Formats: sequence, C-alpha cells, structure tokens
Amino acid sequence: MKTTFILGAGFSYDEGIPLQSQVMQKLLEKKLLNNPTCKFLRQRFGRTTDAELKNVSLEDAFALFNEIPDLPYKRELEIAIAKLFNCFYHRTDKNSYKSFARILDNDLYTVITFNWDIVLDNYILDRNPKPNLDYGYPSKLFSRIKNNEGTLVAEKNSANKALLLKLHGSFNWIYCEKCDSISYVRGEKIAP
Repeated sequence: MKTTFILGAGFSYDEGIPLQSQVMQKLLEKKLLNNPTCKFLRQRFGRTTDAELKNVSLEDAFALFNEIPDLPYKRELEIAIAKLFNCFYHRTDKNSYKSFARILDNDLYTVITFNWDIVLDNYILDRNPKPNLDYGYPSKLFSRIKNNEGTLVAEKNSANKALLLKLHGSFNWIYCEKCDSISYVRGEKIAP
C-alpha cells in the first residue's frame, strides 16, 4: 500500500523559503523587479509607490498576466522569482525536509507538493542515489559528467520510483512543447 503525503508552502517556509504572500515584498526589498514591470503593476493595481505593491499577491499578479497574454512583464516576474529562490536550490541547515526524507525509506509513497524548490528532491536523491523519482509526467533525467560542468548525459530511470507530484512545477524542469515532456537535471536548478 502506498502512503500519500501532501505538502504546502508552509513546509518550505521552515527552510527559509518565503510564503507566496511574501514573495512580492521580497522581490521589492531585493530590487529584483525592473522599473517598467513595477510601473505596469502599480498602474494595474492602483498603487502609487513600489512599496505599496508589497501587498499585491503573487497569485493576483499572475492572474493579471494570464488575462493579457504576451506581456513581457510576466517573463520578467518569473525571472525575478527565480533569482529570489536562487539560494534555496540546495539543502539548508534546517531539519524539516531532512527529517521528512528519512521517513521515505522505500518507493511505496507519493508526495504531492505545491512547492517549486528542489530541496526535497535533493534529500530524496541523497538517500537513494539511483534515479528513482517520478514526477508523474513524461520526463527525461540528465546528469552532469564528472569534471565537465557543461556536459549533460541522459540517465536511465529506474523501474521502482517514488512519485513526487509538483503541482506548480519545479525549478529543475524544462518543458518541451514539441515532445510534451519535461527534462530535468538531477539535483540542479535549470529553469530561469
């Protein structure tokens, strides 16, 4: 019998990763959004200063961009978020993910998560070095060749896999529209 775990944003928060409601504030504090994007968001949300944007939820910002396709500001926001999360791709000194990964002793589990970070992915892969993750979507796993930082090689996925469903996507995925699959690099961020 498989056990299913559901993890929300609060699980990553213990690792120092901001909650969705804090992302816009952090983007503004770290000056990761360019002036045209801030100006656009101020106008659309009726704010007069960048500081007033901190209370705009990330969900509201993306909803706006989904209503108006092909705006360059959406890509800018995605890149800014990736820069903000850049320090969270590797394990931290906190224990929430580490302790959780310890209870995942076999492949008889499913984890459903709403988190983009790859901290849990890395802990799972540390405990079992074989490529044993299934993201529930057609995917191709790559690894870096030792002593050659730029070269990627495809790995064969193992038959027994833990199911890790990342409902909002992941920073270690690249989606290919042509083949309708994702590619990922073990333990490494590859999205913008």
